Amino acid sequence: MSRKPGSIPAYSLHRASGQGIVRLCGRDCYLGPYGSSESCEKYDRLIAEWVANGRQPTETPQTADSVIRVLGMAPAQKSHLEFLEFNA
Repeated sequence: MSRKPGSIPAYSLHRASGQGIVRLCGRDCYLGPYGSSESCEKYDRLIAEWVANGRQPTETPQTADSVIRVLGMAPAQKSHLEFLEFNA
């Protein structure tokens, strides 16, 4: 479901990890332990930067997708290295 124009994304709990999370431009930004002062300060900073930047992210947020991509690359790189070692 899309959000109304002009609304601010909510600070939420990511139940699986226990972290605070906010979704900006379709990307989840993990903020640290839910309810901690560090997490709330990071949320406030990200929202302020997001609004000041015309509601576009100013930095690449840490997302579950980016972690999956990195982990997904590891087996492919390993087999490539094994191929190079075998053919050397």
